[in-house]
Amino acid sequence: MLARCTQVIARSVRRLKRHGLLWKPVYVAIDFHDVCRYDKDPDMKFMRQSKHKNGTHLFNTLASVHCVTEGCRACLGVLVRTRDIFPADAVAALLDMCENNGIRMRTLLLDREFYSAEIMNLLEKRGIT
Repeated sequence: MLARCTQVIARSVRRLKRHGLLWKPVYVAIDFHDVCRYDKDPDMKFMRQSKHKNGTHLFNTLASVHCVTEGCRACLGVLVRTRDIFPADAVAALLDMCENNGIRMRTLLLDREFYSAEIMNLLEKRGIT
């Protein structure tokens, strides 16, 4: 399913470029999204647990990168975050997806959950503001 999603995103990016929407550097945002799970994954590799309150406490976490420039909103990449993928690894992988699709970034927007020395060093090394 993730391979299919990657194909659809690549096709969408090509179409946006054809229409001239991704020629200039764009504002890009990276975020994590929790998707509720109501079943059991036998090895729990792809699942994350939260505090048990009312309802579900099992989630899949997706990391996504989106173009958020006014007039051009599009998903540029997505990955499933497993327990062995740390936030800096997810950011690096999503930035690589953008680079592979020829996306030039004007500014990268991140939530405070991404504020760490490791991520700041990664962005500095790549020259991303």
